[in-house]
Amino acid sequence: MRFATRWKPIEAWAQRHRFVLSAAGYALALAVMFGGVALAAYHSGFTQTEAAVCGALAIFFIRFFARRIPAGQRLIDRLHPPEQDAPAKPDELPGWALAVYALIGLALVLAIIAFEKTHPHAVIALFVGWSAGHHLLEGLVAKRDGTTAFGTAFIAFDERLDAWRDRHWAVLRVLGTVLGFVLLFGAVALHASESGLVHALGVRCGSTCSALPGVAYLAAAACGAAAILFVKLYAALTGGVQRKFIDPWKYVRPEPAPREVARWAVVLHVLIGFVVFFAIASFGHAEASGPFHMSIGDRITLDGRALLELILGWWIGGRGVLQFFWPQP
Repeated sequence: MRFATRWKPIEAWAQRHRFVLSAAGYALALAVMFGGVALAAYHSGFTQTEAAVCGALAIFFIRFFARRIPAGQRLIDRLHPPEQDAPAKPDELPGWALAVYALIGLALVLAIIAFEKTHPHAVIALFVGWSAGHHLLEGLVAKRDGTTAFGTAFIAFDERLDAWRDRHWAVLRVLGTVLGFVLLFGAVALHASESGLVHALGVRCGSTCSALPGVAYLAAAACGAAAILFVKLYAALTGGVQRKFIDPWKYVRPEPAPREVARWAVVLHVLIGFVVFFAIASFGHAEASGPFHMSIGDRITLDGRALLELILGWWIGGRGVLQFFWPQP
């Protein structure tokens, strides 16, 4: 009796947050199935890209199979009509669909075992991923009213998330703006340091700059600050063009112009980011190889870390900084 009373608060909490927990469960099942199938493919000899494609194909198969289950059930009911007094079937995954899904998983496991050099972890990964896909399949099967448990859970979760965002919008806006400044500053500073631009600036400055303590950090910070200053000037320029030439033609008074950054300004900002990051990489490469070793045929590329800095820093962080400096009507 004491044990049952102890669990009542947990049950009440789970009941209040059932939509959030349900959405988290489906998201976890999605991740486990993708990861399990991809890991099984990787241990079977596939490359990382091919393994990721196999994981994505498994998700698409679950979605395709779930959409075909109602049609298959209608065909079965047509061939074997239920009795008139029979109770209505619950909105659950039919037994035949579960059997077909299990047989497909078993066939994949046997196909993996058929390879002599297959790592045994591949079978375990596929079993775990395919088992998680069963929960995902149950959520994607359409009910009689046309809805799915997967969609209902995420719609309810989205509504609660929107309500929470509306209650804390002022704080979230300040935090988002601060995060945008930090991302833009840090990404440009890191890219300038990793590409060799900071070292090249120190060499050109001479022995006077080299003697200063922490000159490399100061140069990287200067590059990050220059990026923020550039976005500020860019916002003033593009915002002025938008307010003076586009808004009077697009919006008729008394309708106010929107406070959001214009889409063309965001797209142009992204394109400028490519130019800036390639210019930083090119300058650092030219100084590292020497002015007489750099030729037109040399290819300057951005590695994975530089692309991540470009996306998180210039695109996402720069978008927040651009919104902060965007002139308001």
